[in-house]
Formats: sequence, C-alpha cells, structure tokens
Amino acid sequence: MRLSEERVTAEKRPAKRIDEFKQHTLGKLSGLQCPQHRQPPHVHFLGTTLQTVSIRMTGCCDALIALANQKIAGR
Repeated sequence: MRLSEERVTAEKRPAKRIDEFKQHTLGKLSGLQCPQHRQPPHVHFLGTTLQTVSIRMTGCCDALIALANQKIAGR
C-alpha cells in the first residue's frame, strides 16, 4: 500500500514543528554562559511531539540553570 502525498506531508508536519521548537529554544540560549564558570547549559529534548516534549537542562551550577530558565521564559 502506498501512502498518499497528502498523508505523508501531514505526517511530516509534527516532526517539522518539534524541530522548529527545538531550534527556537536553543536560539534563546545561544551564547549563554555561566558568569562564574564560563560553561554553557546542556539541553536535552525528550518526546516526539509538541504535546509530549519536555526539556531537561543541566549545567555547571544552579545559577546557570536559573539564567537559562529565564532566557527560555523570555525574561
């Protein structure tokens, strides 16, 4: 059975949206470094749709994580 072009396109949209979300989030963190340790945060995305995605962030210290969360929240 062959998938119709419309169905294939519809199935690719969620993957495109999740990729856009990841890139947008990483863009907010671009250039961010801990003021004390000069280390960037490490971001891990879990999930395959916008409804199931979660972000796990690690870093050198709590101050960096707090700064990264502020950037993601747009503050």
